[in-house]
Amino acid sequence: MPQVSHGETIKPLPEARELIARAGYGGQMLIYDEAQDTWWASEPDAVNQRYIPASTFKIMSSLVILEAGTLPDTQTLIPWDGVTRSRSVINQDLNLRDAFQYSALPHYQQLVRQTGAETMQKYIDLTGYGNRDISGRVDLFWILGPLRISPREQI
Repeated sequence: MPQVSHGETIKPLPEARELIARAGYGGQMLIYDEAQDTWWASEPDAVNQRYIPASTFKIMSSLVILEAGTLPDTQTLIPWDGVTRSRSVINQDLNLRDAFQYSALPHYQQLVRQTGAETMQKYIDLTGYGNRDISGRVDLFWILGPLRISPREQI
């Protein structure tokens, strides 16, 4: 069986691989059962391969936005920028909870710009997030930039 690190083994999770394939999306599922100290993966050989974080970065950026005080809480409204996009649900002011749920990229881009590259870098370094490279545009580094993280590192 493939290893995660330090001799830990990963058990295959073919059911997850089949569900992901049927959904028509590319992706992986990695589960860690702390109680049993067991790893399960849809793609066991790829758990240490780094990928662009894209939408999964909403987790990290939400934590940074709240910790840094860019927003005081999850209910504060993030103003809509007035640009009409194809997903009508994001064409409005949203709070952080809704922006997360709707994967509202423009709202997150606005918040990350407000938080600033220096603060984002500080928290990325503190957490050891992936390759820690947020160079390039502050509002695109997790989508089109050099930042990469593995499924294992995300867990």
